[in-house]
Amino acid sequence: MVQNVTWYLGGTAQATRDATADDFYGYERGTTVYSGRPTEATGYIGLMYPSDYGYSVLASSCARTIYLSSYGNSTCAGESWLYGNGFEWTITPTSSVSFYVFYFSSTGDLIDYQVNDGFAARPVLYLDSSVYVIDGSGTMFDPYIIGM
Repeated sequence: MVQNVTWYLGGTAQATRDATADDFYGYERGTTVYSGRPTEATGYIGLMYPSDYGYSVLASSCARTIYLSSYGNSTCAGESWLYGNGFEWTITPTSSVSFYVFYFSSTGDLIDYQVNDGFAARPVLYLDSSVYVIDGSGTMFDPYIIGM
């Protein structure tokens, strides 16, 4: 049911965290990386992208022009189904420092920091297009039951 996909590893400089979800979508799929690093990898499990988080909020609640570094408010982070009230790594590295990656803070803002801190990592996967929902509402107490 889980697809083997390409994970894009393009990044941007630390100072570029003031960017929108659309900006980060472009960075993630770009070729700007720290010297010698790959721009993509293939696998079954990855981490969320900054753009995933940005797009997890309806544009009617949080304007697409708001920088991800300013999402820590009730109309952005508070409306995101991905917001988890904790520090969470993304898959997107910075291109200017070899050991810095972007993460979301406990307030919901995008920040870049060194990878030696013990923040949460939310696994992400892509389901095969033949997978469908059999039952459930998708909540913690009534999870989706899926089939092929």
